[in-house]
Amino acid sequence: MSDTTALQTLHIPGIAIGAQELRTPEAIRVAEQKHVFFVPGNIIFPQVWRKMRMKMADMNIHHGFHLILNRPVGGIDYLTQQPKVHFAMFKEMYRVMSSDNGWLISDLHSRSLDAFHKAGYLHQLNQTAGIQASIHEDTLQIKKQSHAPSELPSPVW
Repeated sequence: MSDTTALQTLHIPGIAIGAQELRTPEAIRVAEQKHVFFVPGNIIFPQVWRKMRMKMADMNIHHGFHLILNRPVGGIDYLTQQPKVHFAMFKEMYRVMSSDNGWLISDLHSRSLDAFHKAGYLHQLNQTAGIQASIHEDTLQIKKQSHAPSELPSPVW
């Protein structure tokens, strides 16, 4: 999702996921003092999500994140251009979102954007109790409330 810079500038604890650790040992030490951690890896792979959940447990984050930012280097299409894979990543992000107004903000590739519109997925999400969703240009926003389902509803492709 990114390095730890965004979290540190927001002054909130959290976990960033990115392809590789590029920070200096001093930058890592400063971030960890602020309870900002980094998990290396590609969010397409389940083992990265397992590592993140273990770090969440270490940090006593049991109710999920209030904010998830997903902006891969080069956009989400850099990872893959398959809408079904993008959706699988969104499902993982949704699982670790707080149900107390958790908020996901993510880039969308044009193919995923088209697939979401064709499937009527935005409408489907907004018809689901406890979920508010919108797309502005190429950015997807999902808000999860306490009465939202624990799993993100699947689109009908």
